[in-house]
Amino acid sequence: MTADAIIKLGGTEYEVPQQFIGSKIKIRYLPSDMSELFIFSDGNRLLHTVRPVRKVENSKIKRASIDYSKAGDSL
Repeated sequence: MTADAIIKLGGTEYEVPQQFIGSKIKIRYLPSDMSELFIFSDGNRLLHTVRPVRKVENSKIKRASIDYSKAGDSL
């Protein structure tokens, strides 16, 4: 995972929630359907569903500034 909340799997980029920046996460997916990935906790609880990045839409979203040096502290 990179420091910008993007993961890459099978040549496709997926944007995960910012709370996971700098963290190791467990991803599950159906190899026959890569349109959704699922982030699970250690207790096998579904935390979030992740979809591929839509680059044009993503570029237009206004975001608050993030202090990446403290991103892992809140986890």
